[in-house]
Amino acid sequence: MSTTCSCDSGKKWFCYPCEQLICESCKIRHENHSMEESGSLQQKLSSRLPSAIKLCVQAIPNLQDQIDHVDTSVEEMERRVNALKDQLKSRFEVLQAKLMVHHENLRQEADNFLSNIKDKSNQKKELLQTKVSTIESIRDRCHNDDGMDIMDSLKLDDHCTRILDDVKNQSSIIHKIPVICFSVKDNDFEKEIGELFGVLRLDVEERQYKPNKSPLTKSSEGLVGPKLAFPALPVRTGQKVSSIVQTSSNDIIIGYSTNKVITFYDRNAKKQKSRELPIYVQSMTSTSSGAVLVSENKGSKVMKIESNRIELFFDASPFKAFGVLCSKLERVVYVCCQSDEHGHIYVITNEGKLTKIIKKSAEGEFLFQKPHRIAEHSSCRILYVTDPGQKMLLAINNHRQCLFRYNGGPERSNFIPIDVSFCPSINCTVVTNWKGNSVHQLSEDGSFMSLVVSQRDNLLYPTTLLFDCLKRIWISHKDKVTVLKCNFTTS
Repeated sequence: MSTTCSCDSGKKWFCYPCEQLICESCKIRHENHSMEESGSLQQKLSSRLPSAIKLCVQAIPNLQDQIDHVDTSVEEMERRVNALKDQLKSRFEVLQAKLMVHHENLRQEADNFLSNIKDKSNQKKELLQTKVSTIESIRDRCHNDDGMDIMDSLKLDDHCTRILDDVKNQSSIIHKIPVICFSVKDNDFEKEIGELFGVLRLDVEERQYKPNKSPLTKSSEGLVGPKLAFPALPVRTGQKVSSIVQTSSNDIIIGYSTNKVITFYDRNAKKQKSRELPIYVQSMTSTSSGAVLVSENKGSKVMKIESNRIELFFDASPFKAFGVLCSKLERVVYVCCQSDEHGHIYVITNEGKLTKIIKKSAEGEFLFQKPHRIAEHSSCRILYVTDPGQKMLLAINNHRQCLFRYNGGPERSNFIPIDVSFCPSINCTVVTNWKGNSVHQLSEDGSFMSLVVSQRDNLLYPTTLLFDCLKRIWISHKDKVTVLKCNFTTS
């Protein structure tokens, strides 16, 4: 649908999502968009701008203090980085010295091995040469002395027999071949050198990461200790869980990307009923009125389920709809959309009218590549968006400023984020890492805190998650849904 108005005059309306003035004749092409009469909007801006400018001027001293703080922070960071580089140099020199010693030791071992082989070979040659000389001596004696008595003859015969037996049973010398054994293959050099020489962690923030060594039913000091709330919910063969949501009545609904049905459970995971849908489920969100919004898997539709009615709420054509979220306070709905190029987020009113498009940051840079799932801070001022295309979790505020980009922390080389949820009771964010078979707990500023679930817990390929009203986490993974009680890290 074209949203460009080519008229030179008579533009009496302002379209908010398209951010442009349009005329009366073009208004019909923006029928699903939120808009306002330009004269009314101008009057509002004229009365609002003077006070806004005054407040901005009053903020200049605070901004100047922040500038000074930035300079101080950069100087301190430069000092720390220089100290870090000194540590790297020292570490390199130590490793270099140890490698040189080890190199010389191996060369000396090889030289000693060769010298030993030569000594043994010379001894063997001398023994063989002695036998040759003995045989020649016996031969000469027999030819030159015809008067040997019988005793001498017997001795010579016995000597010849022993020599022949030695020659017959003599095996050739087979030396063991020296080889050097590398326990680290060429393909593992980068990993092993990283473990030996160290790797840079640039987001530590005075917190030490400890790998989770505990099984699923045990807790570990300083980390989240997950426990099963009840036995895992099995998923039928061929069904793939794509979304889990809790309604205003505390029912749990599970949707599937391969089956046009949703399943209802109570909060104790007891199955209540199933309901057929006209679409496959990509994502779901609940509203305060008890309705559920469902985005279409591999499609553009967002359907609304309320009581016994199922109706179209919004169509994101020509884009595909992914994560959908109903804001708790702002009375808007967010829909993650993907295309062949850059992704974006539609902001829609509760009536299904498009009011805004979040695509670029305040600085004009594209924010998303493949926005997949979305969550909201309890203040409704921050959105958390997973982007598997960029392999990142992004946090943006309502001014389109990117607050942080989380790339996996200790699992950054093995990080593909799928789903995200904000836990208001402890002010933290949890995100599933599909490739790393883990779930990460982050602080409000995007710093890694702990692994809620790690690969040792054997929850393979976690996708969607839900943080329910009882502070339990529902996680779909491979062929089941697991519900965990977690003691979150709070420092």
